Amino acid sequence: MRYAVAVVAGATMIGLAGCGTSGDDPKSGGVPASPGASSEPAASPPAPRGSSPSGRLTAAQVLAALKRGGVPLRVTAVYNARTDPNHKLGKPGQYTSKAACADRRVPLAKVHDKSKGSVEYGCGVEVYPTNAGARARSAFIKQSIAAVGILVPEYHLIRGGILLRVTKLLPAKQAATYKPPFTTLPTQ
Repeated sequence: MRYAVAVVAGATMIGLAGCGTSGDDPKSGGVPASPGASSEPAASPPAPRGSSPSGRLTAAQVLAALKRGGVPLRVTAVYNARTDPNHKLGKPGQYTSKAACADRRVPLAKVHDKSKGSVEYGCGVEVYPTNAGARARSAFIKQSIAAVGILVPEYHLIRGGILLRVTKLLPAKQAATYKPPFTTLPTQ
């Protein structure tokens, strides 16, 4: 009975938070997950053509850039307001775009959340109007994983309002391959 309550609580938190998170020290080869671990350069190139009306990259464009940068991923979901499982897309203070991918290096036998777009398969990208919005979401996800304790944690990178969530089913060295192409993304 106790386990059933934990599973129900976990499922509720998954619906609210998407998935979990944990903080790894980037000096140890992991991808930073702390809200303070941002990858902000002094100057950034302009956003590419086809970006969102605000001039920001969309989540799908971020995944395309990661793939061009050598991350072995396949886009599994690009959400809109109707398909967003968290019902946050486009709402004030929430993300303006969201997408998910599968990384071929993830051991599928270890994936618990088999739902379409689960971060456990690889990564998820959420684009916010501000860096503060991305940081707040990262903090919320961390609190959720700490409260439930049965979700698979994530590595997080934040840059210019973009929250990149990478599954910790990947070892830190493999997850770190997301960082070089992510840190070269333009910000606005």
